[in-house]
Amino acid sequence: MNLFFDIETIPSQKPGVIDEIRATIKPPATYKKPESIAEWMAEHADAVAQEKYREGALDASRGEVISIAWAFDDQSPRCLIRIKDESEAGLLTAFWRHIDDHVEECLPAGVFIRQDYKPIAHYAAWDIGFLRRRSWCNMVLPAQGWPRITSSFRDFGCTMTEWAGIRDRISLARLCAALGVESPKGDMDGSKVYDAWLAGEYDRISEYNRADVIAMRECWHRMK
Repeated sequence: MNLFFDIETIPSQKPGVIDEIRATIKPPATYKKPESIAEWMAEHADAVAQEKYREGALDASRGEVISIAWAFDDQSPRCLIRIKDESEAGLLTAFWRHIDDHVEECLPAGVFIRQDYKPIAHYAAWDIGFLRRRSWCNMVLPAQGWPRITSSFRDFGCTMTEWAGIRDRISLARLCAALGVESPKGDMDGSKVYDAWLAGEYDRISEYNRADVIAMRECWHRMK
């Protein structure tokens, strides 16, 4: 049983994070004079801090999950999305419960050994690790059978690695173009998710998240 999934992440929503980042900002080493340093800080520090803050969406120690889309085998993708003021812990708990419940439902009557499932994603090691790390941060127990961060490729599938190997990378959009699969990247991509979330465009994010799962699943089937 295959579990195709994709996540969307944003920077930390903890209060004071941007201020903490701004306190670490320094001008280039070529700036020596106090007045030059002060001028650079006044002109650039806020923008640099904002940029570094947004980069945190890709770091599980500084980012958070706001949307998870998934589909078992050929099912229509489902999506859980967290609106503002809802907790990340609640989103993760709900997702893990869906996974456990589905696997239990697929067990034949009288069978007490869990049926294996294989998570599959594009750059799967990152998505798998991000969900497990954020579950640690929120003291949430992952679904049974979820791969460890140190798991081998036998425990999960990755469309990027299937195409590019261990050392190289390819974006999902470029992989779709190569395989003749309709790309999920229209007027939306990962760099726009945070602004869309702030604007309350939850349906737009959900549709994009599910489209990624559909495209990634089609790429997987073609390569397999």
